[in-house]
Amino acid sequence: MNSFSLPPAVVDILAGRQPAKEDVVLLLQRVLTVLVLGGTLVAAVLSLTNPSDDGSSTDAEPPTSEACDYELPDVSVQRQLNTIQEELIAALNTWRKEDGQAPLVPWIDRQTAAREKAECNAVTKTQEPAEENVQMVQHHLPVDKASAYEFVEAFRASPDHVAALRDRRMTTAAVGVAYNDGEVYVVIQLEE
Repeated sequence: MNSFSLPPAVVDILAGRQPAKEDVVLLLQRVLTVLVLGGTLVAAVLSLTNPSDDGSSTDAEPPTSEACDYELPDVSVQRQLNTIQEELIAALNTWRKEDGQAPLVPWIDRQTAAREKAECNAVTKTQEPAEENVQMVQHHLPVDKASAYEFVEAFRASPDHVAALRDRRMTTAAVGVAYNDGEVYVVIQLEE
């Protein structure tokens, strides 16, 4: 049996009668309470998803791929970038195999993000952290020295890069490669 009953003011309105003033006040108080509680809940959820003191973001937004305005290099450089990308995953997997680890599987869903990050790095000539929650390795080399082998050697010279690339928890990788002003930029995004 349903024990829910409508407020007297609603019952009177539905029956076509004039509700008592006290019943209308009680109904309005209940509606106002529900609205205030609902608004408080929405505000709490919004503050959890975008924490800041005044509701505005104080962090500088990282440049988007559109803001980076990357221009494709000549076809010969594009071929070199493609070769570096393909050989880099193979070289990393050889390195991991020597360490007794499973190979990194290409992370297709993140490939665009890794490419765009490499392109932004090339345009801005920086290597800043990504906004996404991924483990990332970044490096750049002059185009005449850029190869998968040289990038792996540079990674091996950095304890932080070694730790990231040999992290046994990481199972997938997306590689982005870009070129600008004589430099090749590589971004490797790793995920469990």
